[in-house]
Amino acid sequence: MGSIAGTDPATLSGEALRLFQAREAAVIGHSYLALAIVLAVIAMIFWLWRNRLGKGAGATPISAGFGLLRQRRLGLGVAAIFLYVGAEVTIGSLLVNYLMQSSTLGLDQQSAGEHIAFYWGGAMLGRFVGGSVLRILAPGKALAARPSGHCSWYRCPP
Repeated sequence: MGSIAGTDPATLSGEALRLFQAREAAVIGHSYLALAIVLAVIAMIFWLWRNRLGKGAGATPISAGFGLLRQRRLGLGVAAIFLYVGAEVTIGSLLVNYLMQSSTLGLDQQSAGEHIAFYWGGAMLGRFVGGSVLRILAPGKALAARPSGHCSWYRCPP
């Protein structure tokens, strides 16, 4: 049996198309089944070894963890990270449509999809660079820093 990756579904019809779609769906189904099995095995390992972890200060109800969110800085930090990740994923999802517009790059869907790797790579690189900068500079100074000779967005030096 050969690979179906080189098969163009537009050239198939009837029973051949149905079989092609069934094989494509089976590949996805088997992948998720394998993932579920691996997660179930990991959960079983933790369940079987739960008593070997030792006795701590006692079990804390999950509601106590949510109570921490009442602390202003922690609650706002959690909200900021949640919104940031949501924005990052939304940008990645909509970028193909944006790159396909004739007013931007006017790419076809395949080429636009290949450019998404640049976005994710840049986001990853920015995260590493930002983490490295925050080891050297205090967060407030890193946010306030700007190249010399450039105006900020709201005023220029005299």
